[in-house]
Amino acid sequence: MATKLLNRYNIKLYPIYKMFSWDLLFYYAIIYLFLTIEKGLSASLILFATAICQLSKLIFQLPCISLIDLIKYRKGLILANVCYTISTLLLIISRNFTTILISNIIFAFSYNIRQLCESSILYETIPEHKNKNKIFSKIDSIGQSHFYYVDSLSAVLAGFLFLVNHYIPLILCLIFCCISIAISCKFKEPLEKHNIKNNFRDNLKIHNYFKDLKNILKFIFHSKRLKCLLIYSGLFTGLLTLFIDLRSIVLAEVHLKNEYFGIAIALIQFISALSSTKTNFIQQKLKNKTLTFFAFVNVLPLIIIGIGLTCNLPFSFNFSVICIWLFLYSLTKGPFYTLIKRYFQNFSTSSVTTKVYGLDTMLTSMFATLLSILSSLLLKYISVASTLIILGCVLSVVFLILLDYMRSYVGLNPEEYEKKEITYVKLK
Repeated sequence: MATKLLNRYNIKLYPIYKMFSWDLLFYYAIIYLFLTIEKGLSASLILFATAICQLSKLIFQLPCISLIDLIKYRKGLILANVCYTISTLLLIISRNFTTILISNIIFAFSYNIRQLCESSILYETIPEHKNKNKIFSKIDSIGQSHFYYVDSLSAVLAGFLFLVNHYIPLILCLIFCCISIAISCKFKEPLEKHNIKNNFRDNLKIHNYFKDLKNILKFIFHSKRLKCLLIYSGLFTGLLTLFIDLRSIVLAEVHLKNEYFGIAIALIQFISALSSTKTNFIQQKLKNKTLTFFAFVNVLPLIIIGIGLTCNLPFSFNFSVICIWLFLYSLTKGPFYTLIKRYFQNFSTSSVTTKVYGLDTMLTSMFATLLSILSSLLLKYISVASTLIILGCVLSVVFLILLDYMRSYVGLNPEEYEKKEITYVKLK
C-alpha cells in the first residue's frame, strides 16, 4: 500500500514540477539583451561563455553519474535546482566576465545533474508493466507541453518587463528557481527494487557504466548506422544550441525593438510545441529525407540572411528571410528530439540505447563547444553578416558530406541491414 501511495504521489507531482522547472523561465528571451546592455559583453564574449558552458557539461558528465549513484535521485534533483538558483544569482550580481563564466560552469553542472535525475525519478516510480515506456512518455509529455505554454507566456512578459527594469525578468527567473527547489523537495525517493534487473540503476553505477560502455563502443565501432546517427545528432543538436544565442544576435543586428524579443521567442516556443505533436506526420511525409530537410532548412537561410545584410537589401526582405528561418528552426526543433531518440531505439535493446544517449550527450557538448568557439572567433574579427555566410557555407558542406555517406547506412528497410548493424552482442 505504501509503495502504491508513493508511486501515485510522484506521478501526480511530476507534471507540475516539469511545468515550472524543465528549463529556466523568463531567461532566454532577454539574456542576450541583459548581457550586452546591462553587463556590457560583446556577442563574441557571449558565445565564448556558451562554449565554456558546453565544455563544462562534457567534463562534468561522468563525475555527475558517480555523484547521483551516491546521493540518489531526490537529493540530486534538489542539488541541481539549488545550483541553478546560485547560477542565476551570480549572473544578477556579477560585475565582471569571470563571475559570468563561473555562473555558466555552475549552470552546466546543474544541467547534467537534472538530466540524470528528472526522467529517472519518474521512470523508477512507475510500476513494472509491459506498457511502462508508454506510460512514462505520456506523463512526461503532459509536463513538457504545459511547460512550453508557460514558457511562451513568460517570454512575452520578459520582453516588456525588461523595458521597465533590466533585472526584473532575471529576478522572476530566480523566484521560479526557488519554486523548483520547493517542488523537488516534495518528491519521494523511489524504493530500491531488489531481484529485478534495473537498467536505469545499473547505468548510474560508474563501474558498470564503464564496463558496459566498453562493449557498446565496440558495437558502435562495427555499426556504421549508429556512428552516422551519433555524428548527425551531435552536430545538429550542437547547431540548435548555437541558435539560442545566434537568433538573438541576428534579431539585434536588424534592430528589432527590445520589447519584441520576448514575443519572438514566445512564437518560437509555441511553434515548437505544436510541431512536436505532429512528429509522426512530418516523418510520414518526409520519410528518408527527414534528416536532410532538417539540416538544410536551418543552415541555408544563414547564407541568404548574411548576403542580404552584406548587400544592405531592404529591411522588409531581410526581416522576411529571418522570420522564415526562425519558423523553420521552430518547426524542426520540436520533432527532432523525439525522432532522433526513435532512430536510436530502432533495433536496439534498452541497455544499448541508454549508453548511446550518454555518448550522444558527449558528442553534442563537443560539437556545441566547437561551433560556439568558431562563431565567437568569427564575430571578434568580422561582421555578423560575414559570420553567418561562413557558418552557413561550412555547415552546408559538412552536412552534405555526412548525409551522402549516411545514405548507404541509415533509413534502409530492416532486411537491407547487415546483422552487425542492428544486432547487439557483447563483442570480445
